[in-house]
Amino acid sequence: MYIFVYGTLRYGHERHNVLENARFVGYGFIKGFKLYDLGPYPAIAKENGTVYGEVYEISPETLKTIDWIEGHPTLYKRITVTAYFDESQEHKLENVYTYLYNQPIENAKPIPDGEYSKAKKKPIILNYFAYGSNMSPRRLKERGIKPIKTVKATLNNYRLVFNKKASIGKHCYANIEEAPGEKVYGTLYTITLKQLEKLDGHEGYPNHYTRKTVKVHDQKQKPYFAQTYTATHPLEKKENQQNST
Repeated sequence: MYIFVYGTLRYGHERHNVLENARFVGYGFIKGFKLYDLGPYPAIAKENGTVYGEVYEISPETLKTIDWIEGHPTLYKRITVTAYFDESQEHKLENVYTYLYNQPIENAKPIPDGEYSKAKKKPIILNYFAYGSNMSPRRLKERGIKPIKTVKATLNNYRLVFNKKASIGKHCYANIEEAPGEKVYGTLYTITLKQLEKLDGHEGYPNHYTRKTVKVHDQKQKPYFAQTYTATHPLEKKENQQNST
């Protein structure tokens, strides 16, 4: 089962210890809700809006613990929602648990952009899938990136290609392209948004590489949603073949 958390259960907040051993599926959002700041903690109400948070896979025992923390069903009411992981809403999980505030909320302060961690100046975490040189922990360390967690992962229906030409010389960098039935093996890192933005500079984002959301799987075939880089202007296949001969 999955849970979407948007407040004090998120990474860096006071109740995150409840989810420390849970599998972080990805950073996402839910639609049709508005986020409010109640002081010690936030709440959501069914209104037109978007709320951002973290999705975890949890056990029934952990769900019982969170039910108790949230005061379900009196203070908060547990409901199911669809969690999205990209702006196009292509990547999603349905029947994800979250908690709706079950008390009057008229006097609460709204959080306009729906991002509690940002409002409280806490780190925002997400998954990043590396398939090239960033698979090396040494390379990440050189770039000032210290992952929170590292997992071996596979991206299905893509292939690894070398069609991103260097600015100088004939060398080509790694890239991925859609290819039904094929796989790309890589490393999944859980990092902060600030760390990803630091990687953007090394990857030449957005002029050389752009970001996209992909669904990857670990060795147990558990799904994750992650950011990865793809070449902004890859070489045409014909030109790529000439350079590789």
